[in-house]
Amino acid sequence: MERDRFLARIRPSLEAPAETPRAACEPYRPPPVPDRRQMAERLVSELEAAGGIAHRAGSMAEARERVLEILGRAAAKSAIRGDTPLTRRLELDAGLASAGIDVTVGCLSTDTTRQQLRDAAFMAEAGITSVDFGIAETGTLALLAAPGQGRAISLLPPLHVAVLDSRDLVYELAELFEKVTERGGLPSALTLVTGPSRTGDIEQKLTIGIHGPAELHLVLID
Repeated sequence: MERDRFLARIRPSLEAPAETPRAACEPYRPPPVPDRRQMAERLVSELEAAGGIAHRAGSMAEARERVLEILGRAAAKSAIRGDTPLTRRLELDAGLASAGIDVTVGCLSTDTTRQQLRDAAFMAEAGITSVDFGIAETGTLALLAAPGQGRAISLLPPLHVAVLDSRDLVYELAELFEKVTERGGLPSALTLVTGPSRTGDIEQKLTIGIHGPAELHLVLID
């Protein structure tokens, strides 16, 4: 009898519960792609969180003024600039010369060797580059190596001034590689810049400017 009462007491808990109807599965909907204004705001926010300084410009003329102001505040006396369609459109050289800044154009020629350009980048107080793509999600600047813009320009001078057209914004890294593939594939080098250079491997202390520029400025042309 005791056994029968015991089994009667636990039998309900051993029965399988009735199945509840499942809700219909919602189809996957990817998050909306931010528009260019939203991506620009995200890029600026993330870049500044990483220690960079952002400047907005509404035209090429305004962007040129921002670059000259940055170099003026830094009291730079020498600079090396990339020779790309965007840096040529800025028409910086006359303004740099008027400000007493000695400028080297980072382009190989019959009179300029690769070693001479590296030496010029090493001695320059500022490097001025264009940016091929800006990654809004992380505030990262992507620079593709090209004959007129080698890696040394953005890596060796203590001050890096980067100029980006907002039409070249992408939201995430995967989209960057899609765009690079559309342009014909990866170049000899792809430099990704997220804030000024920093390292924590010296006495486990964060140090700025050891392996590259200590200061990063972005001029974003809207």
